[in-house]
Amino acid sequence: MLRWLLGWALMVALIIAAILAQSPLQIFLNSNTVMIDLGIVCGGVLWAFPVAQIALVLREYVTQGELSEERARVGHAVFSRAADSAMAAGLVGPLLGAVQMWAAVNGPAPWLGPAMAVALLNLLYAVILSELVFRSAASDCLSRAKITSETYSRRGFGSVYAAMAMLFLMLFFLFLMLFVVAPR
Repeated sequence: MLRWLLGWALMVALIIAAILAQSPLQIFLNSNTVMIDLGIVCGGVLWAFPVAQIALVLREYVTQGELSEERARVGHAVFSRAADSAMAAGLVGPLLGAVQMWAAVNGPAPWLGPAMAVALLNLLYAVILSELVFRSAASDCLSRAKITSETYSRRGFGSVYAAMAMLFLMLFFLFLMLFVVAPR
């Protein structure tokens, strides 16, 4: 448990320190983006697993000690599904932001900034949830049962490539919209 708390504290502290070194923390907090990400993650996990099984996995995850191989595999499956759902949320959010940006093309240009912020923050939250929170929890479930993640993990770099592709697409949309609304 100490290793888990130390890891979380270090991760959160370094992310916040990096943010505060360049800008105020408030610009990275957006309740709409949090609702989009958490809604898709919760929906994806609830769609795949019964509530009782999710509750059991969460209860077992926060307790110390080893897990049986079966419980570890179930925990890994639940957290892997949460990670996949978080990455899907990261792909939905930029699309919503792009819709908001395109809707603002004929209107006032001040709408472009907030729409782009929603899109990029959604992607940021999704990558943090998917890769730093849920994939770590899935790996931890396996390591607590002494299962090597190389023999069981199905994680590839597909989710990372998807996030990079969506970021590129969002930047392309931004440049395109700036070109469209630029005075001639």
